[in-house]
Amino acid sequence: VVQRYARMTDRLIKALQAVGAITNGADAAQIASSFGVHTTAKTIIRRVLQLPLPSEGSVHKVGIDEWAWKKGHRYGTILVDLEKRRVVQLLADRSVETSTAWLRKHPEIDLVSRDRGKIFREAATEGAPQAKQAVDRFHLQKNFAEALEKFFRKQERVLKKALQPSTGKTRSAERTTVPEKVVQERPQCGKKEEASRQQDCRNHPTYIEEDLCRKKNARKKNAEAQLIGGKAVEHPPFQGYCENFGDAYSDHEHSNHHCDDD
Repeated sequence: VVQRYARMTDRLIKALQAVGAITNGADAAQIASSFGVHTTAKTIIRRVLQLPLPSEGSVHKVGIDEWAWKKGHRYGTILVDLEKRRVVQLLADRSVETSTAWLRKHPEIDLVSRDRGKIFREAATEGAPQAKQAVDRFHLQKNFAEALEKFFRKQERVLKKALQPSTGKTRSAERTTVPEKVVQERPQCGKKEEASRQQDCRNHPTYIEEDLCRKKNARKKNAEAQLIGGKAVEHPPFQGYCENFGDAYSDHEHSNHHCDDD
């Protein structure tokens, strides 16, 4: 069924309202988009606000606290049914008169959970005199932590003196003995790691190239020294590859050729 001039069916509106009431505007819009219904968060919120408010019913145990229209500027009052774990009413302001008027409409209330503020204490006393008043767990733990912190700050000097030993010197920590087996294994582990590291370095291409070049220079110097002494010894070619590595052997052979001619 579609209402007059409506762009959505009643069934679609109810589905969006149900998703929006469970989640929020942005999440509900993403969920609807995944089902092929393209809408916005503002549309979801507008549809949720069209829902009628549920009846308050009877409330026996109520929690009262403040909520923020705009934090630090404007606050209202929230009332929660502690047995059913649901919000009963949201009041527009945070005042004794408004809270007292709502509590008087529910004479069945037998317990009021509140903070330690003056506003809600007076409202509970005037609006529900038959009910017991209790501090809620959050504010009780918060006030207890603040009281402990204030006490420890005042006793800071006493606590520092209590932490200091009577002699004024700190006790050195006892040295633990290392088993003999562990001591013997440590040098072996170090040698194995060093050998493994050296092997990795030898396998590196840069190391191999430098090693070949060093051998090339050594053979060239050896050949020159032997030529100066009047001896020409042919060395076997080096088993390996290095770029331009044969230059040393070509120079050596060229020098030997001139010596034979002489």
